[in-house]
Amino acid sequence: MQSVHIYGAGFVGITLAGHFLRVSKYEVFLVEKEVGVIEKIRNGNIPVYEPGLKQLIHDGIVSGRLHLQSLDEVTSVYIAFICISTPKNVVQNPIISLAQELVPVLAPGASIFIRSTCVIGSSQELSNILERLNRDDVDVYNAPERTAEGVAMQELIELPQLLGARDSSSLSKGSGILQDLGFGVIVSGSWSEVEMAKLLCNVWRDYSFAFANEAALLGERHFIDVLKVISIANYKYKRAGIPQPGPVGGPCLSKDTYLLVNQEVLSNSLFLHSRELNEHYLEAIVGEILSFAKEGAFSRILLAGIAFKGQPPTNDFRNSLGMSLLESLPKIFPSIEIAYWDELIDLPDYKRVFSLERFLSNQSKTLIIICNYNPKFVQNLESLSNLLLDSNQLFQIFDAAANISKAPLTQVSRVFGAPRGISC
Repeated sequence: MQSVHIYGAGFVGITLAGHFLRVSKYEVFLVEKEVGVIEKIRNGNIPVYEPGLKQLIHDGIVSGRLHLQSLDEVTSVYIAFICISTPKNVVQNPIISLAQELVPVLAPGASIFIRSTCVIGSSQELSNILERLNRDDVDVYNAPERTAEGVAMQELIELPQLLGARDSSSLSKGSGILQDLGFGVIVSGSWSEVEMAKLLCNVWRDYSFAFANEAALLGERHFIDVLKVISIANYKYKRAGIPQPGPVGGPCLSKDTYLLVNQEVLSNSLFLHSRELNEHYLEAIVGEILSFAKEGAFSRILLAGIAFKGQPPTNDFRNSLGMSLLESLPKIFPSIEIAYWDELIDLPDYKRVFSLERFLSNQSKTLIIICNYNPKFVQNLESLSNLLLDSNQLFQIFDAAANISKAPLTQVSRVFGAPRGISC
């Protein structure tokens, strides 16, 4: 049976392992330097939430097709996918460091696919190092991950794969490997073209959100309902397509701009200004929330949605507004009870609310901060509208995500991006 090694058991690596188990006949080795992570996966504790993934991993382990290994357990590698995390401030490229560790176990004619997001030039740098180590028999490819959290298993089937290679003959070999592993359409190019294409996709999204967020900040200053303005601008006008404003978090959009332009150090970069604006927007929201909380003299604060996004659901809270508030609010308001609601995230060090109705039944003055748009939470809140209305204004709702307008909830006290005091 042919085998493939995946380095990194985080979101990128473990979803890729699930995909290979589902659509190919390959033996899959999932390699992770953190032994504790391997043990958690072996015991059924999957680090990321993706529909169907947990069963795929379980079945792979039971059938013997999925092997969980630490770095020092690897013996011979024919096909390697590098899926490790890369920091936004690259001093020493972790992809290059890992690849150099692989050299002793690479079989003759092996193939390395860089799946991690990387700075432009990483594939060429790796190829140069292999050549200096007399391993120019190893083919280097760039095949970046481009899935969205919450729908990754679906998108691994649907999305075309980008593939960068040294030359046409190498490209043909790499395309064949990806097709054998169950990938569909392959869009090909040089190493640097593919590296840049991956980064541009996320930087473009970050920029488009910055556009909407600057509009929201402008509306805040002029007491204009920007949510309504965007809705009017977009209505049956295909050349608009302005997104909703809101906090921009997660592991990708908050990092990829820096990976794209860090080598250039362009102080006048439109990309960098957009990223900085989104970071400023998050700070502005936090500032407004703190002011709102101080003025209200609340006994409790409930944070709704700790993940960096609510739709599609994910358990990833990296760079999220909810997690930022959950960590900071207890220090700022030590006498106020701070709790959170999130259907997928369990944080033992913080108070978690499972029943919204039971929580709201306590007649204490409560501030509810909606940190992301999660339809399930909004529906629960909708079903308790009468309780909220009949509470003698004990409950205040601050919509930090500016997305509650998707639902007919009338009890919202403050929507960031709309005039102060407006109800959606």
